[in-house]
This record gives sequence, structure tokens and C-alpha cells, in this order.
Amino acid sequence: MNKQRTLVLFFALLCGLVLASGALAGGISSDRYAVPWNAHWGGGGLSSSDNYAVNGTVGQGAIGWIESANYGVRAGYWYGAIVEYRIYLPLVLRNAA
Repeated sequence: MNKQRTLVLFFALLCGLVLASGALAGGISSDRYAVPWNAHWGGGGLSSSDNYAVNGTVGQGAIGWIESANYGVRAGYWYGAIVEYRIYLPLVLRNAA
């Protein structure tokens, strides 16, 4: 019984820390740029300055080259990684029974 009680207390404290970390997470800002707290948390939002603006999240999983007339961005964690694709035919097995 004591082991179960310790385990429940551990998970309760762990959940409390996870919830508190969201409340304590603040945004990043400077004189020219700002990234609000909800972009860190994964909810996304607008990050902007006098000259630039982007809607999205800091941890976005989308990758690719995005461009306009004057600017381009290589988005995603794995952009530029060498990806090797191999295509295999499906293997169909039949029971011998």
C-alpha cells in the first residue's frame, strides 16, 4: 500500500509541475521582435515587428521552402535533411495450411 501511495503522489506532483510550467512560460521579446507565450506552448499566434509578421508556432512540424517576392524561409526542424526514399513492392503471403 505504501508503494502505491508513493506512486500516486509522484504522478500528482508531476502533473502539477507540467501544469505550472505552462503558467510560468513567458514570451520572448526585444525592441524589434516579439514571440508571445502561446507560440511556445504550441497554441500558435501572431509574432510580429514593424516590418515582419508570421502566424504559426515555434515548434511547427511543417517543412518546406516558403517564399514571397522579397523573402524566403526554410521552415521546419528537418528542412535540408537528406531524405532517401525507397519504394518496395508489397509482400503478400499466403498460409500454407
